[in-house]
Amino acid sequence: MSNVGLFIAGVLVTIPAFLGIVGLIVAAVADGRENDRIHAEQEARDPSSR
Repeated sequence: MSNVGLFIAGVLVTIPAFLGIVGLIVAAVADGRENDRIHAEQEARDPSSR
């Protein structure tokens, strides 16, 4: 395989892997915000729960 072919194969593997990692990071941030919202709702309902 030529150098150009290896480069193209590397790019074709790297782009989906990068997008997958970015997706996981975005999902983790969204999950953290949802968790904070749930805890804030619970605290508003019952302030003595802590």
